[in-house]
Amino acid sequence: MVRAPETVGVRQSFPVTIRTYSGCLLEEGRTQIDVRGLTAEVTPFMRTIPGVNCPGFLRITDRIVHLRFTSPGVGAVTVFGLNDITYPSFGSNRQADTVRVERSVVVR
Repeated sequence: MVRAPETVGVRQSFPVTIRTYSGCLLEEGRTQIDVRGLTAEVTPFMRTIPGVNCPGFLRITDRIVHLRFTSPGVGAVTVFGLNDITYPSFGSNRQADTVRVERSVVVR
């Protein structure tokens, strides 16, 4: 789930909520944000929690980032993520596919 306002002001910071899913061996990591003109690309990362022994369960986290466009028009917010929870450092050989979710924002 990606939630962004429909309309924002020029040079005004606005929140974008990104829902991420992980297992008990992952926690929220850094978020890469790249804004160029009316295009914003956001990639949330997770990191492995070392030394944790836990049952399998799904952790749902809402991450909020703040973006800003500096010119009027229709802005594009694209969030990149993975469609599967994988633990490569624990010997998993599954490969997750990259997914992208796009939202349009009118900048006035």
